[in-house]
Amino acid sequence: MPEIEEVLPKYLQIAGYLRDQIVRGDLPPGAEVPSERELAAAWRVARPTATKALQALRQQGFVEARRGSGTFVRDVSPAAPRARERYERAAAMGTMYSDAERVAFPFVGIVESPAYVATQLDIAEGDLVVKRQRVIRNETSGPTELSTSWFPAATADAAPKLLLAERLRGGTVPYLVELLGLSGAFARD
Repeated sequence: MPEIEEVLPKYLQIAGYLRDQIVRGDLPPGAEVPSERELAAAWRVARPTATKALQALRQQGFVEARRGSGTFVRDVSPAAPRARERYERAAAMGTMYSDAERVAFPFVGIVESPAYVATQLDIAEGDLVVKRQRVIRNETSGPTELSTSWFPAATADAAPKLLLAERLRGGTVPYLVELLGLSGAFARD
């Protein structure tokens, strides 16, 4: 059965974009966030929409309003960007990482598939799969994300760079699109 693609309200799209910048360190603690008026103009939305975006960030604890001064990034514990934010950033900017992030691959190789992976890839449990583990570190806050990607082992025959413990130029999805004609439609946590 096909999945319904969720279209977020405009204010949540704006809040998600700003949250992404905060989490990545592009807007560090103490930095001023664009005003409601600036957000409304930049995003071409009504001012109440921009107000709701900032309110959502305040409710999530990422920013605080200072009367007469503006809205500023709070010093919050590290958080990882959401899969949707990484996917959208990669599509828009050609990379899912900010300048403040570094990536390491503690494990890349071919292993037997665990049951939960086999189910998702529609293969038999124990079939060989490519496992790519990635750790993302932010220069200021340290490790922010550990993720694991899984591919049927046969995918590595056509896309051998999947077995390299390094970033793939342009990202994994564009690499697979180019070599295999696959297309990435969405990302989810």
